[in-house]
Amino acid sequence: MSCWRKYQSKALKNVERRFLKEACEELGFSLDFNVNEIAAYGNSANVTCALKQNSNILPLGFILKENENGDTELTLEGDFWGTGLNESSFLNKLAQTYQKIRIQTELEEKGFSIESISTNKKEEIELVACC
Repeated sequence: MSCWRKYQSKALKNVERRFLKEACEELGFSLDFNVNEIAAYGNSANVTCALKQNSNILPLGFILKENENGDTELTLEGDFWGTGLNESSFLNKLAQTYQKIRIQTELEEKGFSIESISTNKKEEIELVACC
């Protein structure tokens, strides 16, 4: 059933666009920063970018907004109805992938090399790095 909502994740605080873009791509999506309004089922919202899958704009978009501390907060707005996606599993997977990419990039920028990245039986990402 259609349900227009705003979603936030505690794991997606102080978001950087480059990591968000890469995380979405790793999950099979793209971001379109030229689309600043999404609409579906009589609802609409102004967004920073739209979420796309297979070149199709989904009724989901991200709002990136700077808070009073100068951090960039992320809100996902829209309707998951008809997308084939589950709200909580999508947000959890996005947050997990975003943090993996962020940590991997930060370690590499500090001179560490990534020896392995794997997912354990609990669906937790395990990253092994050395200097």
